Amino acid sequence: MKQQILSLLRKVFCIITLFSIGQSNAALPYPGQNIWHVAADIGTDVDSLIDIVVNDFNGTFTAIAGLQQTLLSNIDACCSSIESTLSTFSVNVTVDFSDTFTAIAALQSDLNQCCFTLNSKVDSLTTIVNNDFAGTFTFLNTLESKIDAINCSGGSCDLTGTYTSFIALRSDLDACCSTLLSTITTDFNQTFTTLAALSLLISNDFNGTFTAINAMSNPCATIPLSQANVVAGTISLSTTGASYCFSQSITGNLTITASDVTINLNNYSLTGVISITGNRVTIENGNVTPASGAAPAAITINTGSQNTLINNCYIICANNGSSGSGRMGISNTGSFTTLNSCFIQAGSATASSGGAGILSNSNGTHLQVIECTILAGTGGDNSAEAGAGIINTSSFLLVDRCFIQGGNGSSGSSGASGIYTSMIGESVYMQIIESTIQGGSGGSSLVAGNGGTGASAIVSTNRTNNINIIKCFILSGAGGDSVSANGGNSGVGILFGGSNNIIEQCIIETGVGGDSDSATDGSSGSGISLVFSNNIINQCTITTGASGNDNGGGSSGNGIIQTSGSSVISNCTITTGATSGGTPGYGIQVLAGSADIESCTAQNCPNTGFFISTAGAINMANCISEFNTGGFDMSASSGVGTIKSCVATQNGATLSTGFGFNDKHPSGYRYIACSAEGNGNNSAGSTTPGFDTNYTISGSPSPYPAPSGPGTETYYQNGANTNGTFAGVSSWDNVTLQ
Repeated sequence: MKQQILSLLRKVFCIITLFSIGQSNAALPYPGQNIWHVAADIGTDVDSLIDIVVNDFNGTFTAIAGLQQTLLSNIDACCSSIESTLSTFSVNVTVDFSDTFTAIAALQSDLNQCCFTLNSKVDSLTTIVNNDFAGTFTFLNTLESKIDAINCSGGSCDLTGTYTSFIALRSDLDACCSTLLSTITTDFNQTFTTLAALSLLISNDFNGTFTAINAMSNPCATIPLSQANVVAGTISLSTTGASYCFSQSITGNLTITASDVTINLNNYSLTGVISITGNRVTIENGNVTPASGAAPAAITINTGSQNTLINNCYIICANNGSSGSGRMGISNTGSFTTLNSCFIQAGSATASSGGAGILSNSNGTHLQVIECTILAGTGGDNSAEAGAGIINTSSFLLVDRCFIQGGNGSSGSSGASGIYTSMIGESVYMQIIESTIQGGSGGSSLVAGNGGTGASAIVSTNRTNNINIIKCFILSGAGGDSVSANGGNSGVGILFGGSNNIIEQCIIETGVGGDSDSATDGSSGSGISLVFSNNIINQCTITTGASGNDNGGGSSGNGIIQTSGSSVISNCTITTGATSGGTPGYGIQVLAGSADIESCTAQNCPNTGFFISTAGAINMANCISEFNTGGFDMSASSGVGTIKSCVATQNGATLSTGFGFNDKHPSGYRYIACSAEGNGNNSAGSTTPGFDTNYTISGSPSPYPAPSGPGTETYYQNGANTNGTFAGVSSWDNVTLQ
């Protein structure tokens, strides 16, 4: 075809050359000239004619040559592109694309048909050109023979017929081009329509396939997720190593069964719940907002799942207005789960228990909660409790730089703990660092019934061991008020029911008891309650709340109370709250077991600063009891230990029962370098043992009674009182009593 066109062009050029001869201004030879003069003139005219040919016919030749070249190039590119895409697709897809293979097979059939149609059209075009230009080719051949037969040797050339032929040829060429363009437009119209439809079909039907192919060819690319990916209410992700990104907010659940999956919520919301069974799954940067309901949790990390990371997410559960419980924020039975920079709000309930912020049960281990805010759900009326901030029955829990609040009670129901853990005699290895933990307040009863009980901030039960609480602010929940019954009690700051626990550099406060309009006011809880052995408290400030103050009878909690076991308490400052008629709280009370107490100050307590009633060993050093109703009360009848460099001052200064040191087992304790000043307010001459008036009377002081010991004591009596009960004291070394 190409050779035919080139031959045609050569012939046209020859015709135009002859045409130029006829149009030339060169005259026929006149006498004295020869044919070469004429040839020179003709050559000049031929050059001009070549310029005309190049200018006038250049676009036509280019169009004719380019037409076929463009068609062939486009067809080759189309087929090459389709063949390349199919080859790439065949290499990367797997048996999971069986449906896709079927679709591709159908596409191959369509493409074969398309190529067959294109080839047929090209063949038809070739036939058209051959047929439509057949006369032209014949004419050019004839014209060439006629040109060859022209004889100008006689001095003249009659080219009139040639000019006429050229004019007719131009007309034929114009008609040919018009016919050819019309033929292409008409004959290929359906082909172009088919190709456009095929392109649209491929874009729509193979969109997911192309996405998967791109993901396989570019492992750094993310796969977009939208509402279109939800099938039967759920998006199921089962491709290992895939990375997904939300392109819009989605309503539906998300199930992740594959491992090494990353989901970027892209600041959009999932209105639904998430279930994770794969390993090394990351969910980040968005919102999880399940609808109202009780179960399941907003995010569930299932048993066997490891190394899940939930990062920078807002998890907010809608409240449950029906009879069910509030929805839990996160349920974890996996291992090595990390929650980082998340806000978690569990669902509240109107007629049942509020949802817990996080539940981590015994099947999971090594839960880390870092820089999170966790708010448990409010409980319903009366017996329905609120949800705890974290419920932990698994080992290895880290809480770092978090704010955690247990749910509040409502209408007489109890609040819930900030953190509740129970391992039944096992080591939980829980660390709480630089966090604020708050127990929920009890709900007030405005119609009938007691006020709700406030919750403890941190509770460990069933001999749960190895808990460290460092640099935290701890606040228990307040008791609820009551109109017709008792006010609710407030919770304990920290309740340790196990051994080997540490509390260090913490501020601990307990809520106030609830008021009662017609019965007994509620009591406040203790700051720290210790059970079992080897507990350490260091550098803490402890303040207990006051009792309710409406109808009387409420007690205040102790700063620290130990009911058994052993402890080391050092560098603490303790103040207890006022009461409305109930038992006031002690600074430190040791009821049983043994204790080492060093450099602690009990001040402004409505009861004794240090109350020791255990028969176990008590060692105290550098402690101060000041502005309490009593100083140091060693009330056990068989206690033993050493009291060294302790000071009792201004305890019960306005009370006849005030005292510095009251020792009911003087043969058991050794006092070294202690002092008592300004304690009690008894009249001179009182013989009440253990109480000091610090009155000055005439006459030289004299010992009362005479001490027995190594004889190194400095012992002074103000009035008739002793600053302590000394009868039978085994050893008073360097004791100053003023």
